[in-house]
Amino acid sequence: MRTNRIERTCCHCGASFETIPSKIKSGRGKYCSRACAAKVNSTRHGYAGHSRASPTYNTWAQMKQRCQNPNHPKYLMYGGRGIFVSQRWQKFEAFLEDMGERPDGTSLDRIDNDGPYTAENCRWATPKQQQNNQRGTQYVRYGGAEVPISYLADMLGISKGTLKYRVAAGWSERHWGRKPHHGARLQPR
Repeated sequence: MRTNRIERTCCHCGASFETIPSKIKSGRGKYCSRACAAKVNSTRHGYAGHSRASPTYNTWAQMKQRCQNPNHPKYLMYGGRGIFVSQRWQKFEAFLEDMGERPDGTSLDRIDNDGPYTAENCRWATPKQQQNNQRGTQYVRYGGAEVPISYLADMLGISKGTLKYRVAAGWSERHWGRKPHHGARLQPR
């Protein structure tokens, strides 16, 4: 037999449930289940469906965690090195207004890797764009411009390793994209 139980009505779905007084005193005991509580918490910003937060909301929440929570596993690479979230973006609604919904196959990218999370410094980027925008990205001068080596390799239709070899071996820029004929080994020119 259960003692000290109090009957309540769920603040979300209206179902009746029993709880204990200590939960009510601590501010809990408002919802009939964890699922109901999760639905309320994930839809507070009005941008979720089917009891799940949207991909855009999750991106925003993770951005804040990386920059503001010293216990987050990636804090040292973000907040720990001075990367911060703008005051405006502390509210999800402002982030959504500035960035729009996250397109499929993209993630949040800072244009200047050492800059903050602001509307002017962020974009939705594909994994390839993200890869080309990392601190360790290698660049090569091609056609008078600095180009990420992986981007140029894709453009020339060769592997990144082949391009790196040809550049290091002193091949002229116009021969970097040459293809061998019937398995013959190319010589630098």
